[in-house]
Amino acid sequence: MTGIEGPALLALKIFVLIGIGVYTIFAAVILQQARLMSHVLEKAYQFSLSLVALAHLLAAIVLFFLALFIL
Repeated sequence: MTGIEGPALLALKIFVLIGIGVYTIFAAVILQQARLMSHVLEKAYQFSLSLVALAHLLAAIVLFFLALFIL
């Protein structure tokens, strides 16, 4: 036996893509929350907080498309 094959492998790939999709939505929510929180923080931290949140969202989007093409 070589491993998972057929419909089980397809179902596993779909569940992985759904999970990464949910994580990407979560990253978008983090970006929105960071933008709201930046109004409370000092000016010095606003740019760095937004930059980190945006980088996180972009990494999640790249991961989703990478998984979509690889799987």
